Amino acid sequence: MKTDQRLEIAFDGILFAQDMHSKMIYVNELEVQILQQTGLLDKRFNIFMTRKDTQEFIEALKTSEKLEDSEVVFGRGQTKRIHHLLAFKFATWVSKEFEIKVYKFFMEHYPTIRELGGDRYNEFRMNFLPQIYNGDNANWVIINMNIYINSVLEKENGWNKQTKLEYKARDYIYSHIMLDIKRGMRPQTRQLISNFINERIDYHFESLLMLENIESHKS
Repeated sequence: MKTDQRLEIAFDGILFAQDMHSKMIYVNELEVQILQQTGLLDKRFNIFMTRKDTQEFIEALKTSEKLEDSEVVFGRGQTKRIHHLLAFKFATWVSKEFEIKVYKFFMEHYPTIRELGGDRYNEFRMNFLPQIYNGDNANWVIINMNIYINSVLEKENGWNKQTKLEYKARDYIYSHIMLDIKRGMRPQTRQLISNFINERIDYHFESLLMLENIESHKS
C-alpha cells in the first residue's frame, strides 16, 4: 500500500498541498486558506461541487484526460484530494483576486512541482533497475533503496512530510543513478545490488550537497 507523499507550497496566502503519487491537490488545506482569507461560507468546496458549471467541467475533464471518477475526486474528509485542474477551478471560483493568485502560482511554481512528483523514481523502478538486477524480489531492492535514502537525508517520518530540498535530493539521486546505468556502470562481480546502489546514493548525495553549498555562496 502506498503512503501519501505530500509536498506543500505556500504562495501568496494559499497553501497548495499535493499528493505526489497521484498529483492530486488536498481540498482541506485549500478550503481552509480560502475561508480564512475571505470569510465567505458560501464558497465551500461542497457548494462548489453542486454547481452545474462544476459538473460540466468535471465531465469535460474526464473526457479530455480519459480519467475515472476516482482520478478527479478521491477520498473524504481531510484526506480528500482532487485533480489539480479542478482545484484551480475551485480557487478561481472564489473571487477574481484568488483567480489571479492561481494563475501566478501556476506560472511560477507548478512546473517545479511536476518535476518533483516522483516520475524519475517510477522510471528507475520500471526501466533501469531491470538492467542491473533481474531477481524476483525487485520490490525489496526498491524498499531498501528508499530506506537508505531516508537515512542519508536523516529523515525520521518517511515521506509523509518533506521539504522541497528533500524531494530535490531524492530526484537528483535517482536521476544520476539512472545516468550511471545508462553509461554502463554495473555492480562489481559478487557485489550485492544493495551495496552498489548505496554507494551510488552516497556519491550523488555528496555531489548534491557540494552543488547546494556552491549555490548558497553565490547568493
